[in-house]
Amino acid sequence: MPSVLTIKRTLFALSASGCCLLGSTVAIADAHSDRQALMRANNKAISAIDAQVIGILNRDKVKDQVKILIDNGAQITALFGPGTDQTDPAVKPEIWTDTAGFQAADDKFINDAKAFLTAPDRITLATTLVTVQADCTACHRTYRVTPPPAPTVAGGPARPVQVAANVGNAANAGNAGNAANGGNAANARRAAAAQGGGFIDRAPTPIPAAATVKAKKPTLALEISAAQIAARSGSRNIGRIEDIHNRMQRSINCLEGPKGPDFDATVLNPCADSGNGVIPDSTDAAKNAKYQDVVEKLKAGLAVTDRQGGQQVALDAADAIVAISSGS
Repeated sequence: MPSVLTIKRTLFALSASGCCLLGSTVAIADAHSDRQALMRANNKAISAIDAQVIGILNRDKVKDQVKILIDNGAQITALFGPGTDQTDPAVKPEIWTDTAGFQAADDKFINDAKAFLTAPDRITLATTLVTVQADCTACHRTYRVTPPPAPTVAGGPARPVQVAANVGNAANAGNAGNAANGGNAANARRAAAAQGGGFIDRAPTPIPAAATVKAKKPTLALEISAAQIAARSGSRNIGRIEDIHNRMQRSINCLEGPKGPDFDATVLNPCADSGNGVIPDSTDAAKNAKYQDVVEKLKAGLAVTDRQGGQQVALDAADAIVAISSGS
């Protein structure tokens, strides 16, 4: 039996060709809902890959999520076909007037997603993740109407005392699952879930230094990946604003490095084994100025007191890091 999504697309195609009695408004509404469903599925798949990269790596699970991205990529342009350019305030008209550019962006997304399948190690997976997220950011910037930012609340209480948690970055995450809870990763995940977060969000016990895996060779790409992952982890699966602040500070630590004016030694530095920090290790002055702007936004986010507002700051910072690194 065909899926609901397939039926919707069939009805839409018939309506667009004049072979169906359905009104165009119904067809356009179906196209809009299909777009939303596809984008949500992509976001969920990328989040799942993100969790694998910085958590307990399972190649089969990564492959499953990559298949979703590739399959959805093959369907994206059809969902923005002729006749769908009405009553959708979230979409810029350029998506229909620049069909060649949109197709090229979609092709790049698909090809970059395929790189997950041949990535030889966790570091390459992390840098591939940054590339795919940059593809999404660039496409949204060109073809999507930017939604209004969520309101934030400033002037909150003093910064909380923060405690470093388990996984520093993609490079030292390899043994995290076995190191936690006496080598029992399953118990670690169950204990973390009971505390209200995922394994990466709330480790039941700190990871001993001896259990970490250092990068074979410090790279700026890894530092950028770790900085954005740290920030992005503050936008999901976390119940307390204090924990969101912790993720923000981790990203600041990674961006500025130990010699930075805003470095907090009481909070984990995800770039500790990868270099001196994104800004110190980058030679691009223009990008460094933008990375510093992200630091300032994260510092302001440390004063935000509501959970939703804090998550939005963390998400915006992660997206900005991806955009800066990709030059978009």
